Amino acid sequence: MRRPASTASNPARLKLIGFRILLLGLVVLVFAFSRAWGKLETRRWPTADATVVFSEVVERSGKTREWCVQVGYRYSVAGGRQGGAKRWECSASRAGAEAKLAQMQPGQHLEVHYDPARPERSVLQAASLDAIDAFIGALALVLAAVGFDRIRQARKLAATA
Repeated sequence: MRRPASTASNPARLKLIGFRILLLGLVVLVFAFSRAWGKLETRRWPTADATVVFSEVVERSGKTREWCVQVGYRYSVAGGRQGGAKRWECSASRAGAEAKLAQMQPGQHLEVHYDPARPERSVLQAASLDAIDAFIGALALVLAAVGFDRIRQARKLAATA
């Protein structure tokens, strides 16, 4: 009985694996780019004056337990009344969340960033890239490099065969 050739000695199969890994890397790269672009886009949004309507501490549990400050606010853009309820910041301790809550009392004025194309979309703080964004970007680059390497190895193997 004849055994199928291993991947290491089969250039066509190695090349196919390389293309699949490369394609996966490109998909992850597109995801990373769209995630980062969405975050960085909020930095370019215009700002509006908003008034806090309500604020409260909300307990969130899952794998970890944390307390988040939820803030409801109203703002006006071009005469149209907008509004928003956002989870603002989270803390591992209730005391930490309570300290943040003290900064967001009803009636207080604050500045929000809003999407000029869709003014009902807003954020309290413009987002910035974080460690997860860096990890996803690095993963995409590693997958692309491994894919290219497999394709290169397949070409070398085919040339020596």
